[in-house]
Amino acid sequence: LDMPAKASTPILAAMLVGALISVAVWSRIAKKLDNNFLMLVITNFFMAAASFPMLFCRTQMSFAVFMFLWGLGFGGCWTFIAPAMADVVDSIVLKERRRNEGVIMGVRAFFMRLSYASQGIVFWLCHTLTGYDSSVPGQQSELAQWGIAAHIGLVPSLFFISAALLLLLTRPIPADKARANRAALKELGL
Repeated sequence: LDMPAKASTPILAAMLVGALISVAVWSRIAKKLDNNFLMLVITNFFMAAASFPMLFCRTQMSFAVFMFLWGLGFGGCWTFIAPAMADVVDSIVLKERRRNEGVIMGVRAFFMRLSYASQGIVFWLCHTLTGYDSSVPGQQSELAQWGIAAHIGLVPSLFFISAALLLLLTRPIPADKARANRAALKELGL
C-alpha cells in the first residue's frame, strides 16, 4: 500500500478497461436474463467479490488485476442503473396516473450525496481506529496499512453485498411486469 501516487495510473487504467469491456459482456447476459434489477444484483455481487481480495493486495499488479475485475462489475452496474430506475418510475407513474419524476430524482440525489458522506466517514473511522498518520506518507504502521486495506477492500465489499441484498428484499420489478408497465403507459399516452 506504500506506493507512489503515480502508481495508481495503471490501476485506474485497468479499472477503466474492465468497465469498457463489461458493457458488451453484461449486455449479452442481460438479453438472456431480461431483468434490469437482477442485473444490478448480479453486478453488485460481482463488485463485492472483486473488492474483497483487495484487502490483501500489496502490489501494483495485484491491485490492477482486481480493479480490472471490479471495473467489469462497475461498468455493468452503471449500465443497468438507468433502465432499472426507468422501470421504477414507470411503475409509480402507472400507480399514481401522473408523472412526478422530480421527487424520485431528488430521493436518488440524496442517496448519492449520502454515499459521498459515508465514504468520508469510513476513511475517517478506518484512519482513526488504526492510527494512520498523514504527516508521514509512505511510513505507516502495519495496523494503519490494514486500515487502508479495509477501506479499499472489506468495506466496499460489505456495501455492495448490502446493496444487492436490499435490491432483493425490496422485491424488484420482474421483466414481464416492466414490459406490461411500458405497454400500459404507451396506451395511456403517459
